[in-house]
Amino acid sequence: MSRGWRYFAALAALLLLNTGHAETASQLTAVHALAPPLAGTADGSGFLERVVREAFRRIGIRLEISAVPAERALINVDSGVDDLDLSRASGFEAQYPHLVRVPEKTMDFEFVAFIPASASPFRTDDWASLQDRTVAFVSGWKIFERHVTRSRETIRAPSIASLFEILKQNRSETVLLERWQGLQAARAASVAVQVLEPPLARAEMFIYLNQRHAALVPPLVAALRQMKADGTYQRILRETLLPAASRKTDR
Repeated sequence: MSRGWRYFAALAALLLLNTGHAETASQLTAVHALAPPLAGTADGSGFLERVVREAFRRIGIRLEISAVPAERALINVDSGVDDLDLSRASGFEAQYPHLVRVPEKTMDFEFVAFIPASASPFRTDDWASLQDRTVAFVSGWKIFERHVTRSRETIRAPSIASLFEILKQNRSETVLLERWQGLQAARAASVAVQVLEPPLARAEMFIYLNQRHAALVPPLVAALRQMKADGTYQRILRETLLPAASRKTDR
């Protein structure tokens, strides 16, 4: 779908909402800045892709899901170019006033540090543990931009895929990412890594809608809760994340 058509669809959805019939919209556009095994898979089989798609299916809406850079995803949904962001931590509505959070979490993120398998590990009890180290993370990941302030050098990578190339080329001692995506990205880049413990931070993750779709919040909350109650959520987790966890990260 072209950006021009997305913009037209956004205007049409806004008119539907203003006339009290937003629920008749049959398709919305979702964006994300995630990587496998959570999203961005060629067949749409990532964990969050499947969870969020199923929640919307239960309220009668199809999703067109695409990947964009992290900052762009927020801007697109806040401005109405796209309809929803697949997964963010709480609090973004304060900075982006046209975002509405669906207050039923989709999963928990663990933000961790990865180092080469051959390096000496260190404990990551807090953000100060990164002091005087070279650190890389993906540009637009707000949690790292807020907290990584005292490293010796900070490298902002354009994508998750490029992050582990930076580690592979010894341009950074440490890379920061969400645990599941980091493990899979390291495997894809053929980089032997170790995950430092404990996680630097944990956060509940949520769907964010453009405010014109605020009427969808209650049915989405109900759909997500129903999925957890009837076992659908747990089945998707078993089929997507548990196989990823069973694969070795070092080579």
